[in-house]
Amino acid sequence: MKKFISILTIMFFFTLLPTSLVNAQELTKEQKIQYKNQIKEKRQIIKKNAAENKKLELKIDDRTEELGKVIMMLFDRELPPSEEKLSQIESKQEVMLKNLEQIANVQRSIKRLRKEASINVNEEKYQQAIENFNKVIVLQGKEKELLIAFDKNLQDFIELIKSLQYK
Repeated sequence: MKKFISILTIMFFFTLLPTSLVNAQELTKEQKIQYKNQIKEKRQIIKKNAAENKKLELKIDDRTEELGKVIMMLFDRELPPSEEKLSQIESKQEVMLKNLEQIANVQRSIKRLRKEASINVNEEKYQQAIENFNKVIVLQGKEKELLIAFDKNLQDFIELIKSLQYK
């Protein structure tokens, strides 16, 4: 009776074993080459997007320096800005802080996904690596949009501060 139960258990084990594990095949050399070429293309796109985003970041850095100078000139005035103008300044600052927070979150996600994709490539999990690289490309597009929005908000903020200087 024990032999019968053990034989049934073994039969159930093999019938319930997923076929993907039983029929797992190695990737052919051609498939590996195709995956590696796709990964190479994705990495080139990511590198290009990163360079574009870096240019935007440098532009934002220049505007930030300009903002610092404009703010120093504003507070050198004898008359401080009115309460209404100060509230406008605070609301603009809050919007810009939210933008910065979103940019930081996207950049963290990009870094994490790139690391995961590299690990996947090293482990020869090419499909997962390609999926992660695709996600990185999408996030880089979102980062670019956020950087452009932040740059616009920063420019508006500079214009607001400059308008206060002449009043």
